[in-house]
Amino acid sequence: MGKHARRPPRRSGPVTIVAVLVVLLAGAGVWTVLSNGGASADGAPAKPAASGASPSPTTSEPPTTSPSPTDSESPATDAALAKAQASMRACSARIAAGERIADAAAASARDWGTHAGAQLELDKGTYTVAQTEAVWGSSKAGGPGEVKEFAAATAAAKATTTACATVLVDTRGTALADGGTACAARSKALAAVQTTGTKVNAQWAEHLVMMASKAHTDGAAYHRRWLVMVESSQTLLKGYRGAARAMAAAPACRV
Repeated sequence: MGKHARRPPRRSGPVTIVAVLVVLLAGAGVWTVLSNGGASADGAPAKPAASGASPSPTTSEPPTTSPSPTDSESPATDAALAKAQASMRACSARIAAGERIADAAAASARDWGTHAGAQLELDKGTYTVAQTEAVWGSSKAGGPGEVKEFAAATAAAKATTTACATVLVDTRGTALADGGTACAARSKALAAVQTTGTKVNAQWAEHLVMMASKAHTDGAAYHRRWLVMVESSQTLLKGYRGAARAMAAAPACRV
């Protein structure tokens, strides 16, 4: 070619077309990002916000909380429970002492009832004189020990006499409320047994002394006194037996 010869025009090949497409697509992407308000954290275009939704306000202040009522009441609750527990323990000790008295009363009532009852059976003709005397002999054998045990049980319970007086109030509104109710009911039943049992035991003790001095007592006077005692024993024994049945039906006191 000569010096002034024209170069042939460059042809637009596939590379040129691809480059143009890349530029166009890039421009479209930028426009999409701008129109959507920016890109997501991973570089993907952010999704448009829903219509009508507003962004949640943020604050640097920590949320304020009010103290829980349970937290503010827990010291008082703990104190009430501790008081209830102490009251239950004291009442339980009283119950144990009362149970001992009840056992002693049952022994005295059993043998005194048998002893006095033998006279009634003799009067009805159910027992012979020999049978009556045999019952008298067997029933009075344990009498002195029974009277002694009743006195010891009563003396041991004196220090706990009023221990259950406030157990209902002290346990009310606590987890021990039901237990307090049961212990109060048991204590009341045992108190009735002690009251009626004391009368029965006193009469039994009186007759034991009477028998011990029989040899030095006028026979007729002794017999009159004995018959009066047998008659009055029925009322005392009836009262005791009713109290004993109520005690058997009363709930147990468990701590």
